[in-house]
Amino acid sequence: VYIGYGTGAGIVVDGMPMKGARGNAGELGLLPLPLCLPDSPGGVIDDQLSLHAIARMLHCPVAELTPEAIGTMHASRDSTLMHWMETATKTLRFLVAIIETAFDPETILLSGGFPESVLAALVERAYPLLPSLSASRDRELPRLTTATLLTDGPVIGGMTLPVFVNTKPDFRHLYIRQVGSDERPFDHR
Repeated sequence: VYIGYGTGAGIVVDGMPMKGARGNAGELGLLPLPLCLPDSPGGVIDDQLSLHAIARMLHCPVAELTPEAIGTMHASRDSTLMHWMETATKTLRFLVAIIETAFDPETILLSGGFPESVLAALVERAYPLLPSLSASRDRELPRLTTATLLTDGPVIGGMTLPVFVNTKPDFRHLYIRQVGSDERPFDHR
């Protein structure tokens, strides 16, 4: 899950990013928030879990919300940022349950335009996560954790693909599994 101006995800299956029928797989920020959730204002996930949501609360342009600026606000326990984190973690819990139910992932990695301290705080505040099929006791990896560039670089790259697909149509080749000349998908010799 990548939190930036909006919220998106790269869904990687067997080492290949999934694009969906129209190239929109991973646009999780557009999922509607159910009104039945406690304190749910409705709207979509992007309305609560994004840089855009913080900017709206602070009445400032998103461009001013650099990782450094957010890190400074987090270190000083800025009340607006702390309020956003409470709202964002409720939304993150819901999103994790949706992803786990729909895709049964081994783990969910959180990354985005935030300093590590803020991402770690979001993950920590999100626990306990909502019940889901992935909430088994014999897990080897946590259900939700932060992504680190050194070990999770390929996953972070995969998470950003939906953004590139919607802004650079020539990225189609990233989604196509290359078939060698001696391999034909429907060759029935």
